[in-house]
Order: sequence, then structure tokens, then C-alpha cells
Amino acid sequence: MQSLKRVLLDFGLLGGLSIAIGFGVNALRERGAIKPTKNYFEKTAQTPPHPKPASRSTGEVSPPTPNLTTTPPTTGTTTAAATNKHDAPKQPEAAQAENSKHLQHNYQVIDFGELVKVFHDPATTQGLNLFVDARKPDLYEEGHIPGAIQCDPYEPDDALNGIVARANGVERVIVYCGGGDCEDSIFMCRELLDAAVPYDSIFLYPGGWKEWSANQMPAQAGREEQ
Repeated sequence: MQSLKRVLLDFGLLGGLSIAIGFGVNALRERGAIKPTKNYFEKTAQTPPHPKPASRSTGEVSPPTPNLTTTPPTTGTTTAAATNKHDAPKQPEAAQAENSKHLQHNYQVIDFGELVKVFHDPATTQGLNLFVDARKPDLYEEGHIPGAIQCDPYEPDDALNGIVARANGVERVIVYCGGGDCEDSIFMCRELLDAAVPYDSIFLYPGGWKEWSANQMPAQAGREEQ
């Protein structure tokens, strides 16, 4: 029993001596000295890493980079489409309106020069050439080709019957109206053709009263005996 106490005492002395030597050596160190009050078993706090730069969100659009190679358009340059659009000649509206009013027909046409010859032809005074004025009565009474018979194609009435009766055996039935864009003479030619006047006898004078009077040709006012 005494031997065991002796051993424990020797062990305690040896341990105390070892501790004393350790502290002495530690005190002599300049760096890394062991601190008796420090808990070396506690987990050392880690320094957080440097924060990474925030990534660009997928919906964010980066500002456009100026395009320094783009050549500005030349001032005054005209495209081909624009050139063709402005260069294309346009027909005057008055001419378009006038052309749209002319009806297509296949009647025989007599011009002013030929009409003058027919007017002075002795056969006309003999009743072999008949003039038909297709204008309104008031216009007819203001002035018409001498010897012409007035007949409104929209109200032919008895005048058409008188023309048809006189048209038998004549060489020409010359129909005129105001001239220009007037179409009444065309309608009158159709009425005569429907009334059995031979096609070869019907002639259309497109110049009409306008051309006749403009050339200061003979005129007659009032009402012609039908």
C-alpha cells in the first residue's frame, strides 16, 4: 500500500515538473507561444470569401454599342420607285373626264370639210341629203344648220316618223348635236337604225353645232317646218 502511494507521488511530481518545464520553454518563444487561457479546441471562425460580383440578370439588356462604321445616307438620294412615281406623265383630269364620256360606236363619221361640201352640194337643196339636229328644242331654235330637222332622241315623238318618211331614197342622213362630249347624236343614230333607216345612209358629224358655228358657217334660227 505504501509502495502504491509512493508511485503516485512520484508520478505527480514528474508530471508537475514536466508542466513547469513546458511553460518555461513557452515563455522563451517570441512567436507561437502557447496561451494558457486560450481554448485551442474551439472551432476557428472562417473568414467569408470575397463576394462575387452579382451576375447580370437574364432580362437585362446591355446598352447598344455605337456603330462607327455606318455611313449616313446621302442627302437628296431618290429611290427608283419614287422617281418612277413622279416621272410618270399624268393625263389631265379634264381630258380623262371627256374621254370617259365618249361612247363607242360604229356609225359612219363625216368630218367638217366633207360636211361643207355636202351642204353646198346641189343634191342637198333637192332633198337628197338630210340634216338631223339631235339637240333640245330651245337650243335648236337659237340656231341650227339651215334645213335641219330637230328630233330629241329621248323624246322623238312624231319627229322621228317624219324623218323616217323623208329618209327614203336620200343619199345621206347626217346627224349632229352640240359636239364635243355630247352623245345625243349617237343615240339619234341608234333610233334611226332601229326605225329601219338603212345603215349606209346614216352619218354622224361629231364636231356638232359647236364646230359648225365656230367656223361661222350659215345658221338658221327659229323652228323649221317639219
